[in-house]
Amino acid sequence: ASLRAMSPPAEARDVAARAAERDPAHAPAHINLAAALAALGEDGAAEASYRRALALAPGSADARNNFAYLLQRTGRTLEALDHYEAAIAAVPDHAAAHSNYGTALYALHRAGDTARAADKARAWAAAHPGNATARHVAAALTGTSAEARAPDDYVRSAFDMFAPTFETTLANLGYRAPQALDALLTRVMPLPAPLGAILDAGCGTGLAAPMLRPRTARLEGVDLSPAMVERARARGLYDDLRVAELGADLRAHPARYDLIVAADVLCYFGDLADALAACAVALKAGGALAFSLELLEDAKHGEAWRVRPSGRYAHDAASLPALLGRAGFLAPERVPESTRSESGAPVPGLLVFARKA
Repeated sequence: ASLRAMSPPAEARDVAARAAERDPAHAPAHINLAAALAALGEDGAAEASYRRALALAPGSADARNNFAYLLQRTGRTLEALDHYEAAIAAVPDHAAAHSNYGTALYALHRAGDTARAADKARAWAAAHPGNATARHVAAALTGTSAEARAPDDYVRSAFDMFAPTFETTLANLGYRAPQALDALLTRVMPLPAPLGAILDAGCGTGLAAPMLRPRTARLEGVDLSPAMVERARARGLYDDLRVAELGADLRAHPARYDLIVAADVLCYFGDLADALAACAVALKAGGALAFSLELLEDAKHGEAWRVRPSGRYAHDAASLPALLGRAGFLAPERVPESTRSESGAPVPGLLVFARKA
C-alpha cells in the first residue's frame, strides 16, 4: 500500500516487478505488483499476481480483500464474496473487507440472486453482530426492521472507502442533486445580495460548492467522512470544513445559517424528526432548508420511511409537511424529481424547500 501511495502506478509496477523477480517467494512484492497492475487496468496480469501472492500467503486479509475487489469489478461477484469471507475470517474487524462485502452482496441482489444475497447477509450479521455495516446491509437486503438511521460507523466507513472514486461513480449514475437543488433555489429564493452564511450539510467532496459559493459571503461544510472532507477542502471554496456527525454539528451552531442545503444526505436517515429539528436549531429566524430525498411511492398506511436494498432510505412525501411543521418550519414546497439512476433506471426522488417559521 505504501508503494502505491508514494509512486505513480507505472513506476510502482516496475519497482514491484523487480522485487518479485529478485525474490519470487516474497508475497508482499506480488501484492504490490498486483495492485499496481490493477490500477493500470491490466486485470489479467493483476489476477495472476494476486493468485501467486495468495499461494504464498493464504492468510493475508489485505491480499484477499484487494483480489476480491478486482474480481467484483470484473463481474465475478460470487468468487469475490468467497475471498471477502476469507479476509473477514482472517481479520474479523477488517473494515475495508466488511464494506466491500456489503457492496458485493448488493450487486448480487441487483443481479437477481436475491435469496442468496439475503441468506449471506443474514449469516454475516449473525456472525458479526457488533459490525454496523453488517447490521445495516442485512436489514436492507432481508427486509427486516432497520435502525431509524444508518449507523455512523457504516456511513463513515462506506464513504471513506468510496472517496477516491466518488465523483466518477456518481457521474456514471447520472447524479445531479446539487444541480437540481440549485435550480430550485434559483426559483424560490432569488437573491439580490449574497446570504450571510450557508451550510453544505453532508458536503461530501464538495460537489455543491461551486453552486453555493456565489450565494453567500460564508460557505461552511460538514461531513462524517474524513476522506470526503479532505477532498472538499482541496476545492478551496469553503470558509470552514468540519468532520462531525450532522445532528450534533447543527445543534452546536444555533441560529448561525441563512440556508442549509442537504444534497443526497437525508437518504441515510429513516426517521427525519431529529435531523429536521437540528436544522431548525442551526437556522436563523426566516432561514431556509433545501434537501433531496428518495421517494417512497408505495408507502403502506402510516409508513413514513423504508430502507431499500441499497442501504438508503426512501420517504413518503405525504408525511413531510407534518414532520417539518413539528420541527418549526412553514409549509414546504415539494418537487418530484429524480437525482440519480440505479441499474439504468431513474430513482424516484423529491426536492424539498421550507422556511423556518
